[in-house]
Amino acid sequence: MTIVIVGVALVMLVEGLNKSKFEAAHTRNLKVARELALMTLGEIAGGEWREEIEDGLDEQTYADQGYPLFHWEVLVGDEQFPELEDVESNLPYDAIEARREREREQLEDSDGDEELLEEPYEQVRIRVTFPTTGRYKGELMLEQWIEWELVYGKPEEGGGAR
Repeated sequence: MTIVIVGVALVMLVEGLNKSKFEAAHTRNLKVARELALMTLGEIAGGEWREEIEDGLDEQTYADQGYPLFHWEVLVGDEQFPELEDVESNLPYDAIEARREREREQLEDSDGDEELLEEPYEQVRIRVTFPTTGRYKGELMLEQWIEWELVYGKPEEGGGAR
């Protein structure tokens, strides 16, 4: 009887250790993915990816930073990652988008002109994918509002050279 009790306890202990190992690996991957995503958002705000964003940025890898299994992709504006379209209602309330919508409605109600609103900020979404561990999803998504000029650069003036 003692052997059965010890055997069951050992099985439960090994199972718990294995689960803890997967959770620790996933937490480490999430931490690394968050740091890499924040670094990339900082680079975007610094203008390092300006031309690539305008031309359409494909999926990139973090191999240069020593993480070849970590990949990222960026969407700018109202675009959504394909998997997020169904989850849109579960996202937290977006106060900036609500303000934009009110401004659009006021503009349409006031004089009916279809003028474009000046947007001081641009919504930038980044998705970092990494190897899955156990039953955990290998993906992290962040969203940040960055000043328009930092993402696209200053608008070119139509005038001549000074």
